[in-house]
Amino acid sequence: MCYRHFWNKDNAARYYFASSTLSPNTSPLEIALHKYHYHAIYISAVSFGLLTEDAKATLLVLLEKFKRKGGKVYFDNRYRAHLWTPQQAKYWICQLLPYIDIAFIDLKDEQKIWGTDEHVIERYSRFNCCELVIKQYSSLNDFPSQCDKQNLSSRSSAMSISLIQAVEPNQTSTHLADNAFIAGYLAGRISGKSLEHSLKLGKSLTTRVLNHPTAVIPAAAMRDMM
Repeated sequence: MCYRHFWNKDNAARYYFASSTLSPNTSPLEIALHKYHYHAIYISAVSFGLLTEDAKATLLVLLEKFKRKGGKVYFDNRYRAHLWTPQQAKYWICQLLPYIDIAFIDLKDEQKIWGTDEHVIERYSRFNCCELVIKQYSSLNDFPSQCDKQNLSSRSSAMSISLIQAVEPNQTSTHLADNAFIAGYLAGRISGKSLEHSLKLGKSLTTRVLNHPTAVIPAAAMRDMM
């Protein structure tokens, strides 16, 4: 049996917003954003929850500057109870909402954070989020009706809404599937592909990843997608 231990208090990501001896007034992220002129920042609720309270506040300040320069912010709501409480997650995600351009929402994680999977569309459409990709489950098969009830759909709202079906064979496969789909989808959108093409690319990459053990894929097996 294999045991994995994550020492989150010593995780290097926690210190990515701390000043260093070389740059006492500037964090590594600030330096990277200034030096490399990144087009987008991807934030997972897992990595957001890992940060200290001061680091979360610093990130929000940096996002304000980043967005003013035309940067994009992509977000997923993956929740881990050992990182923060639902109350903490709700507070900080609400602070993050105004900066999100594309959100990937898992309905089960949404329930863990908010206590319900209702009002998802309303929550993210309130600010500047332009694309919402919602992962639904067979056990939550009434979710599509919420779109009708709120009169929100990809046609009637400024925000595009896409529903995808969860892959639930086991926890490891679920994580691989989530990461693969998001990577494929964003690769499509960043390269200027349509919403429909990007959804297909995300699903195709998910299938490809799940068909290779530990997601180690030979380059030759990816040429048709590159």
